[in-house]
Amino acid sequence: MNAFNNAERFPYRELFKRLAVLRPRRLDVLVLPSETSNEEMQKIISAAGYMLPHHTLAVRGDVQLMDEAAMNAAGWYRAPETHHK
Repeated sequence: MNAFNNAERFPYRELFKRLAVLRPRRLDVLVLPSETSNEEMQKIISAAGYMLPHHTLAVRGDVQLMDEAAMNAAGWYRAPETHHK
């Protein structure tokens, strides 16, 4: 029997159905599933570092938009913007 006819081959059709193309831009955030391990997260961030000319922020779990007052209440403060010439 030919190895390519083996019913236990890699399920490419399922992979392509679930595949998502990411084109992150500057200031985008990669949201990973909450069950992502620290090791997996590090690998993803490392891979993104090779593909992107800027830092990538990755978070695990549910993310929601917050206004500035809510971020301040949570202890997050916006750094002053600087313009480099």
